[in-house]
Amino acid sequence: MPDVHPALALWAKSGDPFHPFLAHMLDTAAVATALLEREPIRSRRLFAEDWGLDEENACRVVAWLAGLHDLGKASPVFQRGWAPGAAAVRHAGFCWDEEWLAEPTRWVAHGVFTDVLLRNHLPPSDSHAAWPAVWAKLSVPTTAFPRRSMKRTERTASSRSNAWNGTAPDGMRLDRG
Repeated sequence: MPDVHPALALWAKSGDPFHPFLAHMLDTAAVATALLEREPIRSRRLFAEDWGLDEENACRVVAWLAGLHDLGKASPVFQRGWAPGAAAVRHAGFCWDEEWLAEPTRWVAHGVFTDVLLRNHLPPSDSHAAWPAVWAKLSVPTTAFPRRSMKRTERTASSRSNAWNGTAPDGMRLDRG
């Protein structure tokens, strides 16, 4: 992989050429927007009514949420899974605790990370009438995984304050502060 801006070093699709994580999220949001434009107007109005937004902003929220569908791919667990991509991510200035992540019990599917991250950072699904339907389309349902797997994911995602080891390229933040 060539030298790229650190934000573009994170990968979503492996191969030559690889597909950057950020590009994948933007592509997905663009496809969601295109699909919404082809939906019957009633579909767009339902999102707007349910969320108390105008139609344009409701469609933007749907596109934004669709873009987040693979958020878990930004996790160290996923990023270390393809050797050329992991090398480029490390070269860009990111690092993780390889020994800690190498333990088999630390592996978690990126969809589970997406689910945990979205559930922890978005409003509860019952705060708006439409959230459950959107949630089901954009995130991995909790019922798809045994409780033990979800608990392990939550521990992996949060037991260490930062699985990235707190290291990021200059100008990029890994914390929410």
